[in-house]
Amino acid sequence: MSAVEDIKAASSELLTAPPAKALLRFALPLMAGGACQQIYALTDAAVVGRVLGVNALSALGACDLLVWLVGASLGAFTQGFSIRLSTAFGAGDRELFCRTAATSLLLALVSGLLLCIATELCAPLILHAMQVQPEIWDYALIYLRTIYAGIPFLMLYHFFSGVLRSVGDSRAPLRAMLISSVLNIVLDIVLVAFLHRGIFGAAAATVFSQGVSALYAGLCARKLIAPADKAALRYDGALTAPMLRFSALMTVQVAVSAVGGLVTQAVVNTYPIPYIAGYTATNKLYGLLEFAAISYGYAITTYTGQNYGAGNIPRVRRGLIVGEGLALATSALFSLLIFTAGRALVMVFLSGDAADVAAACSVGLKFLRIMGVGMSMLYTVHFMRSFVQGLGHAGLATAASVCELAARLASVFLLGAVLGTDCVLYAETLAWIAGAVITTIGAVYYARRLKTPVE
Repeated sequence: MSAVEDIKAASSELLTAPPAKALLRFALPLMAGGACQQIYALTDAAVVGRVLGVNALSALGACDLLVWLVGASLGAFTQGFSIRLSTAFGAGDRELFCRTAATSLLLALVSGLLLCIATELCAPLILHAMQVQPEIWDYALIYLRTIYAGIPFLMLYHFFSGVLRSVGDSRAPLRAMLISSVLNIVLDIVLVAFLHRGIFGAAAATVFSQGVSALYAGLCARKLIAPADKAALRYDGALTAPMLRFSALMTVQVAVSAVGGLVTQAVVNTYPIPYIAGYTATNKLYGLLEFAAISYGYAITTYTGQNYGAGNIPRVRRGLIVGEGLALATSALFSLLIFTAGRALVMVFLSGDAADVAAACSVGLKFLRIMGVGMSMLYTVHFMRSFVQGLGHAGLATAASVCELAARLASVFLLGAVLGTDCVLYAETLAWIAGAVITTIGAVYYARRLKTPVE
């Protein structure tokens, strides 16, 4: 079966197969790709922590949210394009699909270059605002600037992966991530452990791997356009404003949510180094716990966009109910993992003085178990937010992000008198609860009021 036939079969499944089967078959390759991504992220942290020590690991932690913010913003920005593409694809409007793809590619390229320049110039100011301590300042600046230099590659990877997902192809992004993960792990070990390139080597391995994955995803996305369609691959100025508005709202959601995380990290950066290291270790595990939630989010967005575009409203509603059940079941498995193997997971990242390691492990394990209690809320907020976005509504998710921000700030600044330094450990879980409540109410509201796009 050719690549185009594979894509047609996957797309047909999203529109016709039982919702549970369609969502799982689409989400599982994304989960495998997410697992690979987390494995190389964990390897990165483990190599840095064990080879370069607690200070380097703490610098990595100080940069974590800053790196995540850029990656998540690029993913949200291009996901806005992907939703438009999936709706056009579900409606069978091939010409609109091609014009949307060409227009969004140009917007992605320009935006990626501008963001790369801005972040490189502002990196020292950002670290000052984050109150990064002098002992880890040089590590943090080198790592951050190297990662930010790869923003154009990361933008292209997210864009091409979004194009592939919009037509029901989740396998090509998996292959791209597999290539990137293996390459990153190998380069991490070679550059840091053997060639002694320090924290620059860890960042350079990530950037190079992202470039390779972007190239592969781009080659796969090219196969989506048959020769007869190539004339439609043109920039359409009329699409620019509505696409930018929608993608900008998607990006604002990430930015608003990240403000609370940045404030929390800035507070953590003033704590003793072992505390930062323990917090960092669990933050690295956070990605491992979240990747399945992100995959379900991509799945329901594409499923909803295609079926909404096709006018199949009952199927959209069934997908909401069935998909949330799958998300909750998966979250329960991760909670079980946390409470049975949490200590061993945290210790993967720690080495050095026994007293420092013990202190870091205590903080990391407490943080991890608090997350475990709220895991169902994390999966719910991802799923419900993505469902609403798949229908073309970005405003609700922005409102939910504001509520998440309020919850994080309340945890840090209001609970400090009661919980002391541990107030920062509750910020994420409280934010998930706030976001889950708002997005669930909104998803049910929009599902009940659904009409076909032409109505």
